[in-house]
Amino acid sequence: MQVVLSNPSLATCYWQVEGDATQHGYTVSPARGILEGRGQGFAKTQVVEVTFSPAAAQPFARDLSFVCKRGRPCVIRVEGEGTVDEMMETAMDRPRAWNCDGKLSRYG
Repeated sequence: MQVVLSNPSLATCYWQVEGDATQHGYTVSPARGILEGRGQGFAKTQVVEVTFSPAAAQPFARDLSFVCKRGRPCVIRVEGEGTVDEMMETAMDRPRAWNCDGKLSRYG
């Protein structure tokens, strides 16, 4: 997921993600930065990438708080759910099929 930070003011914004940038399966990159003031032109923007790599097959949620040195914070809630990787399944969990000779075989 991408988040676009914008600075429509004239002042420079020094921002960062509050807390650990890699928490609860979520990674924020970059985790801090500088957005120059808009000056006479359009608002300056920066794209921030949020990736999700859960460690377990369960729901995960996190509030991402983007804070500025001077200014109001912005909070975004992200939610995701981990799933079981096929490579981590046991042999008994894998689908089974019958061979042409009538014997049971397992995939994988």
